[in-house]
Amino acid sequence: MSRLLLLFWFMCISMPAGAGPFSLSLEKDHRISLETFGAAPMRQSSANPLKADLRGTEESECRPYGRASAAQAQAQVERVAQSDDGLSFTMKVDANANGGHYRSCAQCLLGNCVGIFGNDTRGQASASVASRVVVKFAADADSSDFLIIAQSTSTGSTPVLRFVDGVGKSAPESALREGVVVKATPGATYYIESALDANARDQGGCCNAEQHLLARVDVRVAKAPILAVRGKIEPYIVGGEQTLGFAEVGALLLDGRLHCTATVVGPSTLLTAAHCLHGYEGQTSKMTFVQGRNVLQPDGAPVTVIDFAYPKGVPSGFSYNPKTFEDDIGLVYLEQPVGTQPVPLHGGSPTWEDIKDKKLSLTFVGFGYDVVDEQKFGSGIKREASWGIDTVENRRVLFRVPGKNTCKGDSGGPAFYPIAGKRVQLAVTSGGDLDCTTGFETRVDAFLPWLVGRIR
Repeated sequence: MSRLLLLFWFMCISMPAGAGPFSLSLEKDHRISLETFGAAPMRQSSANPLKADLRGTEESECRPYGRASAAQAQAQVERVAQSDDGLSFTMKVDANANGGHYRSCAQCLLGNCVGIFGNDTRGQASASVASRVVVKFAADADSSDFLIIAQSTSTGSTPVLRFVDGVGKSAPESALREGVVVKATPGATYYIESALDANARDQGGCCNAEQHLLARVDVRVAKAPILAVRGKIEPYIVGGEQTLGFAEVGALLLDGRLHCTATVVGPSTLLTAAHCLHGYEGQTSKMTFVQGRNVLQPDGAPVTVIDFAYPKGVPSGFSYNPKTFEDDIGLVYLEQPVGTQPVPLHGGSPTWEDIKDKKLSLTFVGFGYDVVDEQKFGSGIKREASWGIDTVENRRVLFRVPGKNTCKGDSGGPAFYPIAGKRVQLAVTSGGDLDCTTGFETRVDAFLPWLVGRIR
C-alpha cells in the first residue's frame, strides 16, 4: 500500500540588507474610572498613562465622625525593549477603594448627636489598559510565510491576548504561544491585541479593597520553518516509505520545528538547499541539526548551527535566485562534528545524460508528512522513494511521471545513487510546479568548484 507524502513547493522572501520586510509598532489605550460618595464620577481615557484619585464628601452632623470614601487608579503601558524582529512591553493596572461612613442626627444638643443614624458609603475604582502591536509588511515584501509568536507573563490575573488579521479573523493566546503562520504579502497588516483590567470596590467605614496587576508581553516575528508550516497546503505526492537507514541524512530544525532536510558531507558540514537558508540570516542561532529516523525521537542531542553559505555571485559565478530557484544549493556549518561518515559528492560520472537515457532510478530521502484518506500524520519521519529523471539542464534535472506518484522529497533533501559500491549524493531537492507533475533537483556536480573549498 503506497503512502502519500507532501512535496513542499514555495517561494522564499528576499530580506534587504540591514532592513527587515516588516515593521513593529505599539498602540496604547489607558482608561480609569473612579466613584465616591458625593463627588462627580471621574472617567478618563488617553493614549498616555493615567493616574488619579478621588475623595468623597461625607460629613457627619454635630461633630466630625467616620471617614470619607476614596478611590485611586493607575493605568500604564510601557515599551521595555524593541529590535528588528521583536517588541516587549509591560502593562500595569492598580485599583484601590475604600468605603466611607458618616452619621446623621435627629438633632444636635450641645454639639452632640441625638438620634443617631449611621450611613455606609461606597468607593469604587477601575483601571484598564489595552494595547495593540501592529505588524506591517513592506509594500515590496515578497509572499512568504512568517511566524508571529507572542507570550505573556504576569503577576496576578493573566492578560487577555489574541491575534487578529487584516480581515478580523482571530486566534487565541494558545495559538500565539506556538506561533501563528501569516503571509508576508505586500502591505499586509496583522495585530496582537492585549488587555488587562483591575477593579476594586468597598463599602463601609472599616476596610478597603485593592487589586494590583502587572504583565509583560513579548512579541517576536520570524521567518517560518519551511516544512513545519507546509503541512497545511496541497498537493500531496505518492511514493514514500519510512526508512531506518541513511544515517547521514538528518533534519534541520528552526526553533525546534521541522525546517528542512540536510545531508552530512563533511565532519561538521551539511548540504541542503539555498531556499532553506536565504532570508534566515538573523535566525542562525535558532537552527539545530538532528539525526535519526524520527525528529521527535532523535538519536542524539541537537547540534547547534553556527553559520551557513549559499551562492551569492562574485567570485563564484553562481547566485541563488529565490524567485526561480536557480542555483538552489547551500552548506550549513555545525558547532561540532556529528561523527557520521560524510557522503561523497557526484563528480559527473556517470553523466546525467547516461542516468536519463538508461532510466536509472535515484533514491530520494527526506522528512515530511504522510497522508492517508486526506489526513496528514507522521510529520518528521524519515522516508525514502525512488524514481528516474527525464530532463537534464545546465545546473539542475527534472522529472515527470503520470499519476503524480513520483515526487516524494523534502526541501534540501538528497538524491542518491550507488557508484563504485558507495552511496553518492547527486542532487538536492529544490521544488516543482503547483500541479505536482514536475519536480526539479539542483545538480551537485555543477557546483563542485563552489562546494569543495567550503566543506569543513
